[in-house]
Amino acid sequence: MGEAVDEEGMVRAHECEGLGRDISRADAEELAAALKERAVRELQEAIGVRENYEPTAVKGVVVHDSEGQKRPDGSEL
Repeated sequence: MGEAVDEEGMVRAHECEGLGRDISRADAEELAAALKERAVRELQEAIGVRENYEPTAVKGVVVHDSEGQKRPDGSEL
């Protein structure tokens, strides 16, 4: 059937035994859309972490996320 995604960005379906249960095409497309949306959000978060990262000399645990630096409880440094 060719590559999973063709040059036009169309997702191609391939036969798969999966978990052994039937799934309708509509449900499969809905699941694929949800997985694509999640992947995009994860990439956006990773980009945000990189853009907002600043080294810190603060002692203890520091969480770095797309919003910047904070304590593990979410409070500002």
